[in-house]
Amino acid sequence: MPSLFNDPAPGNPPGKPSSSAAKPISIGQLVTRIKGAINEGLPGKIHVVGEVSNLSDRNHWFFSLKDDQAAIRSVMFASAA
Repeated sequence: MPSLFNDPAPGNPPGKPSSSAAKPISIGQLVTRIKGAINEGLPGKIHVVGEVSNLSDRNHWFFSLKDDQAAIRSVMFASAA
């Protein structure tokens, strides 16, 4: 899979920028690349096991999902509850 942000120059390993200046991309192109990477790498639905922490119950719920290896900051909108 090519690099998400820039394609390596011939002979350079992925993730290592080339010595020449990279051609800038638009914000729309960046968002399209990020969406593509997420859609290709993740199934439509994911079930997770972990702990809810740092719950803040305002109009929406803000919280972290965590386990012993990592944490993800999350939100559940009131309309989805």
